Amino acid sequence: MIRLVIVSYGKGEMVVTNPGVYPVTILNQKGMSLLEVLVGFSTLLIIVTIFPPMLLHWTYSSPDMDQFTYEEYSLFLMQLQTEFRKSDDYWVSEKNDKLYMVRSDDEYLVHFEHYQDKIRRQVRGVGHEVFMQRVTNFRVYERSYGIEIELTYPKGTLNWSIHHPSTSTEYSSSDRQGRLGG
Repeated sequence: MIRLVIVSYGKGEMVVTNPGVYPVTILNQKGMSLLEVLVGFSTLLIIVTIFPPMLLHWTYSSPDMDQFTYEEYSLFLMQLQTEFRKSDDYWVSEKNDKLYMVRSDDEYLVHFEHYQDKIRRQVRGVGHEVFMQRVTNFRVYERSYGIEIELTYPKGTLNWSIHHPSTSTEYSSSDRQGRLGG
């Protein structure tokens, strides 16, 4: 048979079942022990001492997000070259600010243009795929071999030529040797 004893004292009530056999359960705890205060305070001190150096590390080690990066430019050129070389036909707008291409696999019209401070790609005149950011000017010039791209960003200008497979030119053997350094 289980005996229930309720002991009342200043802080609350204690329920004791079978005194001396089972542990004591306190139903009402209105205070904190010194040990709990010390554990909480030491945890707070550890967080406060570690956080400022970590914040400084994150602040100074992260790249400036408002700068033009060469990696972004390289990736843009690789993607543009892939798209350009797979196209059947291409042309440039009258203002030299848009490059139009017809994809060979599905005959969709794809174009790259300067939009605000970005270079974006659209398929069939819809969509907004951002390929470059922080660009002040984007020009495309049609050449006999393909296209020439002029890209201006806040600290300079970059130029790049892309050859199209439909405009490949044959070189004589002397031209090839001159290009190969032999």
